[in-house]
Amino acid sequence: MKEFYLKKRLKCSNIEEPLPEFKSYSISIRSKYARKFYDEIGFSLSRKQRALKSVLSKEGKVRVEKFKNFILDGVKKIDISNIPSGHLYDIEVEEDHNFLMNDFILSSNCDGDEDCVMLLLDGLINFSKEYLPEGRGRLMDSPLVLTERIDPKEVDGEVHNMDICYRYPLDFYLSTLKCEDPKNIEMETIKDRLNTNSQYENLGFTQEVTDISEGPLMSSYKTLETMREKMELQLKIAKKTRAVDEDDVAERILKSHFIPDIIGNLRAFSTQKFRCVKCNAKFRRPPLSKTCPKCGGKIILTVHEASIKKYLGASYRILEEFKISEYTRQRIELLKMEIESLFKEDKDDLNVEDLGGQKKLSDFVS
Repeated sequence: MKEFYLKKRLKCSNIEEPLPEFKSYSISIRSKYARKFYDEIGFSLSRKQRALKSVLSKEGKVRVEKFKNFILDGVKKIDISNIPSGHLYDIEVEEDHNFLMNDFILSSNCDGDEDCVMLLLDGLINFSKEYLPEGRGRLMDSPLVLTERIDPKEVDGEVHNMDICYRYPLDFYLSTLKCEDPKNIEMETIKDRLNTNSQYENLGFTQEVTDISEGPLMSSYKTLETMREKMELQLKIAKKTRAVDEDDVAERILKSHFIPDIIGNLRAFSTQKFRCVKCNAKFRRPPLSKTCPKCGGKIILTVHEASIKKYLGASYRILEEFKISEYTRQRIELLKMEIESLFKEDKDDLNVEDLGGQKKLSDFVS
């Protein structure tokens, strides 16, 4: 540009104005992006466009294409199929499940999307309120409400404590040796991501899997038939695990499972209703006639002795085998005394005759 104005000044000697100053820019386009520039953008001047075309006609074919640290395999063949149903099919790459899209984006297939659709269809199609039982807890885990947008702040608070790191730091393992409170260990959790753009993505995990559906189809809790088998297997694992205090596990079973269950069943027994085996009519108190006033059927209890005593024997086996605190031992003893005072020892099952009917004065005299 400067040479142009110098030549112009030589032709017109009477021009005394200073030479104008301009900013010039240059762009460097290399390799395959030069072809992309020619096809999609190009120059406005036909002269420059022809020059670029001349250069591209001499370009050679790249033997190996790379993307960061990856060597890319080209697509060998594309078959276009006409699908009447209009279904969308996902790209599946064996083993790695990754592919390059639009020359820039490294993406993965939509296994997660498929699972989301299946779970949604289960709630929309394979569900009806007619399937729900009439008993207590019938609404638990039932998809009665479907949310179109998941807000991490509104989900169960327990998941906010889930760690999302790919590797546990050394401080974590050192803290386990000191039995420190987990709240005092610095480790990123879901709670740290709330109200940020990263609350939905890049959540770390420590164990790789090749299939999101991989894992046991049914837990041992379902395959083992009796509670005694489940308890013994749990305590057996606790004994084998060096990092676990089996005595503490045994006491936790008593305090968080067996004792609350026995207390709850005792309370249910004292406030239970009575039922007719024939017409299923329910009564708050047993009729004095000992039969159903509607159909004459037999009246039975709705809460039985066996349901109250089912964990008592297992509790005593734990007391004999493990070191349980004196406080917990006394709680078990008190529950046993309460059960013995409630039921007669000479009968296996309690029926309505034990509660209904009038008593004679001689029945209370020893």
